Amino acid sequence: MSIDSLYSLEPGLTYKVLQDRILAKINSQFERQTPQLQGEGDRLVLGSDRVSLQYAVNVMQVEANQRLLLNAGQAQGLRQGAQFAIYPYGTIDFTSVEQRLAVAEITELGATLSWSELTTVFRQEPIEQGSQALLINPRSVKLVQKIRLFPKAEKELPPQVYQIQPQALKTLEEAIATAQGWLELASDEDTANYQVSLNSKGEYEICDPSSTPIKNLRPALKFSDTDAAVRVVMRLVHLTKYRAVQQLDNYYHKSNIPGDKLALTVELVGKQTDYDPVEVPSPEPISDPGYTPTLNVGEWIFLRICNDSSTALNITILAIQPDWSIAQIHPYGEGNFITFDPGQEELLPLQANLPDGYQEGQDIIKVFATVGATDFHWLELPPLDQPMMLIGEKTAGNPLEELLSAIAAEQPPTRNLKPATYAAAKWITEQIVVRTQLSPL
Repeated sequence: MSIDSLYSLEPGLTYKVLQDRILAKINSQFERQTPQLQGEGDRLVLGSDRVSLQYAVNVMQVEANQRLLLNAGQAQGLRQGAQFAIYPYGTIDFTSVEQRLAVAEITELGATLSWSELTTVFRQEPIEQGSQALLINPRSVKLVQKIRLFPKAEKELPPQVYQIQPQALKTLEEAIATAQGWLELASDEDTANYQVSLNSKGEYEICDPSSTPIKNLRPALKFSDTDAAVRVVMRLVHLTKYRAVQQLDNYYHKSNIPGDKLALTVELVGKQTDYDPVEVPSPEPISDPGYTPTLNVGEWIFLRICNDSSTALNITILAIQPDWSIAQIHPYGEGNFITFDPGQEELLPLQANLPDGYQEGQDIIKVFATVGATDFHWLELPPLDQPMMLIGEKTAGNPLEELLSAIAAEQPPTRNLKPATYAAAKWITEQIVVRTQLSPL
């Protein structure tokens, strides 16, 4: 046993906490030596009492109080960007948010050991080996997107298109510099979020990382069109904001992190063809459980929302639509939310529709519930290629609105959106995905 680990012996120290400290010290110097704890880890050191334990990740090494080596990695299901709350060595009660020293994010993911960097510091107390890292969010939402300009081989393009390809991609590269920080070119080592190339018609084509063209980017933009490269950049920024809203989630309420949790039920209870809003609905069960429900244009679906929490929640619903727009649909108009008391539920009818010219599309119905008053109009987007709403002098009224405004901003205030640094216990979100198609003839 490392004797200096006993110097910080304090009341309430358990053998599990002591073993964490010894493991960090020995394993950082002797990689193949892994001290084992045998016996009852919840017993107090030099005592007989037991305490309830909450297991967290061990901080194995600290560099300049900025980089932390965590004893976890891919083997535990972690991903790049996972976020941890850092607690002092000796912490056994993780319910106290005030005890947090910092938030760290994984930057170098390993199999069982991963390097992380501090992104938010709450207290100036130094972090030491054996400090505890509690997973609070499995990933961050990337605001700055990597773009790869992908030239095609001569045999893949008509001669006249291949001839203009270098200038078309060079013009686009220059236009990306006008993206206010939302976009940057991917290096050879980077994984690109989007790829852009010219197709056989001389049109700019935006693809996903697998080189599959993204659907419903209309109209097509030829290199010869006026300001085509600038419009492509505007589309990429639009897609970035759209994806950020799509990915926005709050892991806190779905995790084993100790503390009070909010609970919200969001489910589809059925569909109805000939529903009249003045009558009592009689939805039929959806016949394709386990799959994304498919509706014909004009059909109605019924969304059940129930506040299962012990406190009142303010409910807002956004529709993330196939024309790359995002609109608040409940409450409709200028209202920001509708308050649900504990146990209150509502059956909300929604009619399936498609934008003009679409044969099919996917909608995401995203339900937000908050303890405080929050304005989700921040997240609205017009259909693709229409001017985005400027937020002007509008200011965020609470920490959650600060998070939302980062997506709406003209220039991203940070590279990654970190829901973990906001009031995670005060909001929750759930979503339902449905597909809509034109009625078969």
